[in-house]
Amino acid sequence: MTGFIHDDELVLIIFKYLSELVNNRCSRLRFDTWNINGLIVFKEAAKISIQYLQWTESLEKKQVKSDLYKDKLKFLDSFMNIYINCITGHFINFAICEFYSDDTFSQLSQCMFKAIVSLNYQDIKVYDKLHKKCFSLIESFFRNHLELMMMKFDFQMI
Repeated sequence: MTGFIHDDELVLIIFKYLSELVNNRCSRLRFDTWNINGLIVFKEAAKISIQYLQWTESLEKKQVKSDLYKDKLKFLDSFMNIYINCITGHFINFAICEFYSDDTFSQLSQCMFKAIVSLNYQDIKVYDKLHKKCFSLIESFFRNHLELMMMKFDFQMI
C-alpha cells in the first residue's frame, strides 16, 4: 500500500473495494459473530485504513488544489463507508476483539474520529450527503459502542 499511497485514484479504488468487502448487505458474509474469520476480514480492512489515516495525519496533510471534496473529503467519505459497514455489518461481535486482546477496533475508531474532528465543520456541512453520513456514523458508534469509547479512547489524542 505504501508504494501507491500517492496515487489518489488507486487509493480510492482500494477503499471502495474494502467498503464493498465489509458491506454485509443481505448477510452475504456468513460468519457467526464469534467466528475468527469475521475478525480477520475486519482486521485487514481496518489495518489498511489505519495505516492511511496515520500516514496522512487525519487528512490534514492533504493539500486542496481545486475542489475540497475531490482533494480531501472524498477520502473521508471512503473511510466512513468502510467504518460504517464494519460497525453495522453484524458479521463480527466486537467483544471478540477484547477476547483476543486486540485493539484494532479501538485504533480504527480513534483514527476515524480524529479525521472527522480535524476538519472544519463548515466545510463538511456544505456537502449534504457527507454531513448526514458523519452524523449517521457517530450515531451508530454511540448507539452500539459507547462503552468502548469510555474504556479505550485516549481523549487527549482526539
